[in-house]
Amino acid sequence: MGETVKDKLRRLYELQTIDERIKELQAKLRGVPLRKRRIEEERNRAKASLEEKRNRYREMLKLQGRKNLELEEQGEKLNRYKAQRFQVKTNEAFAALEREIEATLRRQAELEEEILELMISIDSFSEELKEEEERYRRAEEKYRKDSEELKRVAEELKSEMQTWFDRRNALIPEIDPDILKRYEEWRRKGDFMLSVVDGNVCGRCFLALPPQTIAELRKGERLITCNSCGRVLIWKEWIDEGS
Repeated sequence: MGETVKDKLRRLYELQTIDERIKELQAKLRGVPLRKRRIEEERNRAKASLEEKRNRYREMLKLQGRKNLELEEQGEKLNRYKAQRFQVKTNEAFAALEREIEATLRRQAELEEEILELMISIDSFSEELKEEEERYRRAEEKYRKDSEELKRVAEELKSEMQTWFDRRNALIPEIDPDILKRYEEWRRKGDFMLSVVDGNVCGRCFLALPPQTIAELRKGERLITCNSCGRVLIWKEWIDEGS
């Protein structure tokens, strides 16, 4: 006695179940690089923020250095002006020299105030920088751990996929060649051919099937397709019988 239509469809359903699982695993595997890019972006944002603060801190130190240098230059200028007091001959020249001394003293006072404010800002900002460095350290550690986890997940997905591929390859020779050909045409389009009927509804397009279609399907004498989506129908009780 040859294999019945029910047997052929049950075996094909087993293949389709395997392929559905493989497709699901492939989708998860494709998601791994996307997740990797997201954690890289998070790490890069933390790095960029740290570099921005480091650059700002360096600029503040450079500004402090320039102001200290100018203060030193103003001090040297003041000493020269004071030494010139003993060299001027006229009241007019003396008055002009005193104005220069006063201007230099004012600039010195301004610089001292600016340097003091800058020192306070640098001290405060150095604490911000330390916090930013700690945030980056945590982001880098998270990136490392997440990368290792994603690598592990990818390896597990590949291993499980290979297991299902092995099961698929072992099952293929048992599938009716004509039915398999039709099935593979559907699969190449990214879809699945079999639709499980539970009650009177197509399990894929969810439209009600005519009573005549249900009656023909339950006979199990030939392949019956859904009038709406064109998929081959399989009666749910047949699957339950084979499990």
